[in-house]
Amino acid sequence: MKTLFNDVMLEASSPHCKVAHLLWSTHRVAEQATDRKIAEWSAQELTGYAPAVPLPEYRQLQARIWSRSGASDWIPLQLPAPLAARFFSVSVTDSAGALADLLDKSGVKIEFPFTAEEIAELRFHGKDPSLEFTRYVSRGKLEGVLRHVRHYVREWAFRQVDPTGVLPEKAAVQKRGTLWQHFFRWRTEKA
Repeated sequence: MKTLFNDVMLEASSPHCKVAHLLWSTHRVAEQATDRKIAEWSAQELTGYAPAVPLPEYRQLQARIWSRSGASDWIPLQLPAPLAARFFSVSVTDSAGALADLLDKSGVKIEFPFTAEEIAELRFHGKDPSLEFTRYVSRGKLEGVLRHVRHYVREWAFRQVDPTGVLPEKAAVQKRGTLWQHFFRWRTEKA
């Protein structure tokens, strides 16, 4: 079983491993290890989140809203605080594999369109029925969702191998930090 966890850790660390494959491997290993929490989480990440299922915090992203009237240029939209909390937040329910595909195909900004009801409410508050609205999430924020998935899987697999340990790169950073502290102490003592 330990080798399965090591394999999952290696897959999570490899930038060449597709996130969908990583989640499928994680789901399979979690079911064999009877870790129900991780098995359910990986299944949700593989298939996408249903509307009734609460989304993890890392899937609630902040968007930028742009508006224009007629043929004018798009300008950033500012909203009062109660509306901003509702309209600037985007719930990303797509599967992790679909997010990876979206990132492979799209440019810097990814559009998350409004529903007809949301547009009607925005037009009401904008006092102009001809306003158009669009909402973008930056590429970096969506990549952050996938980085979170990889990190979560890697940390889970490592904890199964060594429940009391520290992740290898954290240990290296701590060791490197100690080395730098010694170097700077030596430099200041010498001066």
